[in-house]
Formats: sequence, C-alpha cells, structure tokens
Amino acid sequence: LEAYCMEGSLDGKSNAHYVMANFADRQLTAIEKYRKTNEFAFTIKSVDKMKRTIDKLNANLDKFSGSKLLALRKYLKDMMIDLERDTSKLERLEFLCCQWQLLAARHFADCLTLGRDNSLRAAFRLVSIWLNAGSTLPEIGKVLVPERTNDGNLSVPCCKLLPLAPQLASRLSKVRGDDFEADVSFVFSKMTAAHPAHCLWLLVALSNSTRAAPPG
Repeated sequence: LEAYCMEGSLDGKSNAHYVMANFADRQLTAIEKYRKTNEFAFTIKSVDKMKRTIDKLNANLDKFSGSKLLALRKYLKDMMIDLERDTSKLERLEFLCCQWQLLAARHFADCLTLGRDNSLRAAFRLVSIWLNAGSTLPEIGKVLVPERTNDGNLSVPCCKLLPLAPQLASRLSKVRGDDFEADVSFVFSKMTAAHPAHCLWLLVALSNSTRAAPPG
C-alpha cells in the first residue's frame, strides 16, 4: 500500500484505494460466507428459541415455589447468559459487516475519483454494496451523494457509473420513501443529465413497463 502511495500520481493513489477497498471487500465476502453456514443458522434459531423459552418461563414463575422455583431461576439465569452471549455475537457480526461495507464503498469511490485503472470492477462493487445495503446503512449513500441539492454533484464521475445504469434504473421508485430511494433517484438524474443517450431509454422502458399489454 505504501508503495502505491509513494508513486505520487493519481493512478498510484487510485490503486492504493483499490487495494484497501479489496481488503474490505474480502472481509465482507468472508462474513457472507459465514452467514450461509449451518453454525450461523443454528445460532439464529437458538437465539429465537431461547427468547421464546425465557418469555414463557417468566410468565409462569408464579406457578412454582420452593426448590422448584430456585431451580427454575437458576435455569433462567444460565439461559439468559447464553442468550446474551449469542446475541452479542450476532450484533458484533452485523456491526463489522456495516463497517466493512462503508470502508469498501469509500475506497472504491476514491478509486473511481482519482484514477482510471480498475474502474469497471470498482464501479460494480461500489454500486453492488450500496444497493445491497439499501436503507439499512444510509452512510453509504452519502459516499456517492455528499449533498442532495440541485447544485450538488456526485462524488464520482457519472461516466464511470454508466455500466450500472440498468441496475440503478431498476431501483427507481415513483414514491420517495426514504433517503436511499431519494439518493438512487438523485444519482440517476445526474447520470441522465450528463449522458442522456445512455439513460433516457431506460426511463422510457420503465414507463412503458407499467402500461397494460395490448389484447392479443
């Protein structure tokens, strides 16, 4: 990484950001791979089962007394310790996933802004991470859209997002429900203004897709 930065050129700095983005992206891949394992599925089911069991037992504590009540309270305490441990594990995993998503998005965006090398993959991964995160991580939207105003610009050149125009167009919504949908609309409007030949036909296709098909 230091070798890339010492090159001094924009492409050298772009490559440095690309290296960092790839590192973060690999961590995301590892997390997604773990989420598909039986261990992760078992942890999710175990947490859900423990929550239901604890609620049920707490609701029936007044039905027990003496040694049975003491044993039940000890059982509940042990189960709550296990629940807290597994819940913390899942929350930590989600936190790390969000942090790696944001880090990867920032470095992919800087890579696109500063250089020409690796632009296609950087653009695909940036948009993919953003669309997958959706409204759950609005900070990623700020990476592309620092300021959503009429005079605001995207943080990356519009031309480098053109290969992703169909994917972005598919997320357009007539009703702007949240910041994510507003950011997608803003990005696509900027792309359309700068490159109408590449984007207008997608808007026409979306408009026509809502019309009823003619009788056969």
